[in-house]
Amino acid sequence: NRFRDASGFILVLLDLTKNPCPLAHQDLAAATQNIMLAATAMNIGTCWIGLKDTVGRIEVIKEVLNISDDYELFSMIAVGMPKNDDAFHQVNRPIDDLVKFNRG
Repeated sequence: NRFRDASGFILVLLDLTKNPCPLAHQDLAAATQNIMLAATAMNIGTCWIGLKDTVGRIEVIKEVLNISDDYELFSMIAVGMPKNDDAFHQVNRPIDDLVKFNRG
């Protein structure tokens, strides 16, 4: 299992008792991404582990961590220190190599 070496995990949950807005899952995705960006800025490695619509995985996590049914698990983020020294090495490439426009 590739996550056994993680130092820890962050769970992103939706409180179902708070009458979530229709865009709650987009908010949770943005929160997950922002947590990962903040960790990267601190040289902490992360890996987004999607939980939405996975059969069995959510139930096991909720049981092991004693999470009530008042919460929906959205994502889990593995966090830890990268094994590779150059894990955060940035490759600067021209914008034209990264973005393409289809112009008819």
